[in-house]
Amino acid sequence: QVQIAWSNFFLPAMDAVKADQAAALLAKAREHLAKEASQDAIQTAQDALALFREAGNDQGKDDSIGTLVYALIASGCMDKAVEAAKEAVAYYRNAGDGKG
Repeated sequence: QVQIAWSNFFLPAMDAVKADQAAALLAKAREHLAKEASQDAIQTAQDALALFREAGNDQGKDDSIGTLVYALIASGCMDKAVEAAKEAVAYYRNAGDGKG
């Protein structure tokens, strides 16, 4: 039971670290987009999205998907951009957010 208590104590801190790492990656993805390095932006946005998912950070997931959609459009991957946008809409609908 002590082990469970300690793991419950550290999990939120671990999520915060992941969210911080993801935020740094998202900023880097946006830098790549600004420099028209869309392939790098795609990879970095996907990495950020994965970390935000692990951290359970909904706002970060939203921001990452938006950046990913822009990067996919910039690289000419329209089908993948549409799929990513559909994922965002589905998330909003499930979350009860009026944006979807």
